Amino acid sequence: MLTQTFLNKSIDDITEEDLTNFFIEEREESTQLEYKSFSALDESNINEKMFPILKTICAFLNSEGGMLIWGAPLGHTPEGRKEKIFVGELTSIPDQIEKDTFISKFSNRITPIPSGLLFKKVNLSSGFAYVIEASKSEISPHQLKDKFYMRLDGQTREAPYHYIEALFKKVRYPNLTGFVKLMSWKLNTIQGVPTYTLGLQFFFFNLSKLQNDYNISYRVMSSHGQFHGWNFGLQTQHNLSFEENGAILSVQNLKEVIHYGEMLHESRILHIPESTLEATDWHIELFLYFGAKNSPMKVSTYKLHLKNNITADYNEWIEDYEENVLMSDLVTISDEEKIRNILGR
Repeated sequence: MLTQTFLNKSIDDITEEDLTNFFIEEREESTQLEYKSFSALDESNINEKMFPILKTICAFLNSEGGMLIWGAPLGHTPEGRKEKIFVGELTSIPDQIEKDTFISKFSNRITPIPSGLLFKKVNLSSGFAYVIEASKSEISPHQLKDKFYMRLDGQTREAPYHYIEALFKKVRYPNLTGFVKLMSWKLNTIQGVPTYTLGLQFFFFNLSKLQNDYNISYRVMSSHGQFHGWNFGLQTQHNLSFEENGAILSVQNLKEVIHYGEMLHESRILHIPESTLEATDWHIELFLYFGAKNSPMKVSTYKLHLKNNITADYNEWIEDYEENVLMSDLVTISDEEKIRNILGR
């Protein structure tokens, strides 16, 4: 929440004291901050006064999101400066606007209707102030009275055609994330060989509020050891396969659809001979690759320093990790070079 960032409180907890203390210092507007003061001399009605508010919210939705404080001090531009500053007493708004009323006006005038708008009525000693927060929209562009708006240099401006076109054409991918959790650690004897078994869980989340994804698959690789099932005929299952003598495990179509907020998890076991661990000073690396029909592939990597004793906190064994990195960000050579290398040209 931006209110948490700028006011150190969630929007529901903001009080008159918080806003008063915020404007003790000079404040400037930015791409994500807008201040609207109120003048009792303005003879327009409350609906007309709300239009600039809706215009700014529309711009926030089409840009990077933002927070608006309505009832801010009167702004002025000091001599020798270009930016308007806001400092001092709040400008109290006499009209009481309830959240449902504001959301209704917002929904009826801005299209398409977005979700996730936050609204707080702040009671002042005389009148009210309003704090409104809008997140960057996943279904932009939005329009208000047949016009599109954007944020630029701390101002709400009518969006140029090329910006609107870019918003319409932008590619949206579901935001999938994947993680590895260490679950268990045991010493066994497999075919007469002292072998440790490391229990792993793989977690996958869809963090895209308005997008499902389909046919999620993953591939996990260990620098040492073999995944359980390699020597037990499981490699013939339709959605499960192994490579490199069991060091790589692949699962296709883990789930047909993954919805927003849904968590998928699956448990697997990795067998590592004790002699191998001793030779590597008990160090191994894990690589979790995952993707889905509409999601670009990502990878989460882990460097582990395993122990020859049992512990309740396996997180201590993770020496280093980097999670949810786009594979495209790891490319160090061009696609053309990669193809030429494969073809030997």
